[in-house]
Amino acid sequence: MGDILIPIGILAIIGILIYVIVVVGRRQRAATRAVFRAFAERAGLEYVMTDAAAAREFARDMDGIGQFVSPSLGTLVPEDVVSGVFEGRPVVAFRHMTRFAEDETREWFVAGVEAPVTIAVRSAVQFQKPRSSVRTSYLKDPIAKEAERAGLHLVVRAPTPDDAGPLMQDDLLDALAERASSLPFRPEIQIRGNRLAAYPASRNASLDGVDQLAALMQFALEAVRIASGGGAR
Repeated sequence: MGDILIPIGILAIIGILIYVIVVVGRRQRAATRAVFRAFAERAGLEYVMTDAAAAREFARDMDGIGQFVSPSLGTLVPEDVVSGVFEGRPVVAFRHMTRFAEDETREWFVAGVEAPVTIAVRSAVQFQKPRSSVRTSYLKDPIAKEAERAGLHLVVRAPTPDDAGPLMQDDLLDALAERASSLPFRPEIQIRGNRLAAYPASRNASLDGVDQLAALMQFALEAVRIASGGGAR
């Protein structure tokens, strides 16, 4: 009898753990969805639960956040999409999941802004902690420049320095680092032409309330203004 009860007990424990994981996951998704909805209402923007086109069109050709197909999961569609015009600029915010390998799945929280002019052909900026690794599993371009600014180690990536455009300038990096260092999370940005996307850099990042999503969007707006020639405020 005891030999039968042991595997039954193990299966029961496994079942309980799976149930808890599912319930917790649903609660976390519902909480995140509420954050995006609240931000849309606060900013006077449109909210849709599943992307129609805005998020995918904005993030096309961007590393990681622009990946919408997985060999194991099939088509991956961004969710909780907020879009419209905010502070005079076309913006989009969304949640997206990508799977790079069977053991590497990542959730992204993205704020995107369209600049009035082309900023850079193709570039990314990592805002790293000093002496931390600059390795990345998704940013594809080589390092074009590294600099220490505002207590952060900045890594500019681009196919060539010319592709990074003004992101190679020290005064611009100073202004970006100052803004990045004031956030409650470490950001990262990618630029394609006049499109700038900002998102928390940590793989395990989360958005703890609408204020953090608002801070991310404000950082993206300020980064666009700085990088497109508006200077530091």
